[in-house]
Parts: sequence; structure tokens; C-alpha cells
Amino acid sequence: MTAGIADMKVLRANALARFAAAGLCGTPTHGSKGAPPTDPLSSLLYHGGFDRRVSEAQDGGQAMYDGTMSTTLLPRELVSAILPPLAELATPVDPSQTVHPVIYLLGTQNDPRELAGGQAKSIPNAVPYNELTLLIPFVVHVGKDRWHSFAARMYLDDPIATVIGDIAYAYSKELGAFESFGPLTEVSSSGNTMFESELVGDAVWMSEAQAKLLPGFTDACCILEMPIVGYSSLYGHVRSYFEWDYGIAQIAATNTVHRFLQEFRPGMQPWVLLDYLTNAPHCAFRLRNVRWRLSTKFPKLEF
Repeated sequence: MTAGIADMKVLRANALARFAAAGLCGTPTHGSKGAPPTDPLSSLLYHGGFDRRVSEAQDGGQAMYDGTMSTTLLPRELVSAILPPLAELATPVDPSQTVHPVIYLLGTQNDPRELAGGQAKSIPNAVPYNELTLLIPFVVHVGKDRWHSFAARMYLDDPIATVIGDIAYAYSKELGAFESFGPLTEVSSSGNTMFESELVGDAVWMSEAQAKLLPGFTDACCILEMPIVGYSSLYGHVRSYFEWDYGIAQIAATNTVHRFLQEFRPGMQPWVLLDYLTNAPHCAFRLRNVRWRLSTKFPKLEF
């Protein structure tokens, strides 16, 4: 923990002040000089497309996600610096676009279960675990135009899920610790505080049908349908799909203040120097009771 409770109050006040000053811009004041897109998650902003999942998961795992999905816009050169070999950002339709979305999901994976023959089965001694995922959407293989979301890093406090996700799916998972101080959550790894995120404002919960009327929500769901690409220095790129089900979910628009305190991976030091960041307009959502499934059958198409 980087601060005591009294210091947390000061931190919260400073974060909220920075949030108000940023005006929900999502880009640092000393970042890109170009105007950011008004719909940062829209697939219409990039050349190309993505290959949709062609079948439902029959064997693998599932859980119920409660947490936050938030998007920040960062200069494209900063985002490109952390991509794995043979990967690059998709080409924007507008050549003057100089920022790119960066997504994090921070929350709890409840009721983890095994998926066998299409049926969810309980796992002995399984308990909920916390997880922070950093995704870079609209990533393509060099010279190609098929979009993926790159799994840049995942921190979680479940050792078994860490090993499975890191070895089988190349999700760059590492063990982490999570502490919450009201709306503020702090994520640490190997004794170092890596990331802080604070929710701003009250939640107005709604169903999936209602949430589809929220600006940006349909675009966010579309991005979550993209194949995820992980990378391992031992066996290269690995593609997979998360299957998201919002049937009993509740969704609320929100806002966040967050900052990267340490590099998640090499090349991220400039991200740390940006200090406090905010979500792009209409690009942060609170989610609960969202079911996800992950198959042990990998898609045939290559990255």
C-alpha cells in the first residue's frame, strides 16, 4: 500500500480535481495536439475488420464479471511501443488521428466454473478472484488488416488462473494484490503498486437493452467480440475469444480517474510519466453479472 487512509483522502481530492480540469478529455494535457475522435471506440475509425467467433465454447471455463471497463486515449507512438513483435496498430481512416484507445477492465471474477460439454460445473474450492486486464484493441499483424485486442498484461490474485492464462493463452498474466478504499482501487505486484483507479459519480444501473442506448456502449461490446491475441517469447502469438453474455447483466455509465505507477511491460515508462488520466467521453462503464466463457479450443485462423 502506497499511502495511509489520510493520504488516500488527499489522493482522492487531487484525482477528482484533475478529473474536473481534464473535462473528460481522456488524453493528457501534454499529449497529442490533434482533436481526439468523438466516438473513440467506433470500428469506423480504422481500415480493416475482424473475424468473428464461429462457435460457442463447449469446454473451458466461465465466470461472472463485476467491475469496470474504461478507455483512455493515448498517443499512438506510446501505444505502439508496447506491442509484441510483428504487431502494429490498425491504420486510421483519418490520417491525422494521432491517438489510440487503451482499455482496462478491473473487477472481480465471481463463481468461476469449469465448462464441459457446454455445461458449467462447479470447481471444488474455487473462490472469486480479482483481475486487472490491459487491452489494446485494433491491433493487426504487420501488413494485414484483421483486428485483434492485444492482451498487454493481466494481474490477478488467483495462482491457478494465473498459470492457466499465462501458459495456455499467452495472456501475460502475473500475480497481483488488490486493495480498495471506497471507490479507489490499488493494484500491486511483487510488492510494487502498479495501477490505481477511482470511480467517479453514482451508478444508474440498467439492463442490456437500456444500455444499448448509451453512447459508446455498443461500440465497447463490439470490441470485446474481437479475438484476443497474446504473445509469448517461447511460442509466439496465441489467438482466443472471450464470449460475453449480458442476459442478466446490469450496466451503468461511469467515469474514472486512473494512473499507471509502474511499467506493466517494457516500453511503458512514458505512460507512467503521464500521471493521472481520465476515460475518453462515453467510454467507461460499470458492469455486473456479465457472464464470460473461454474455450480450450483455439480458433483455426492465425494472427
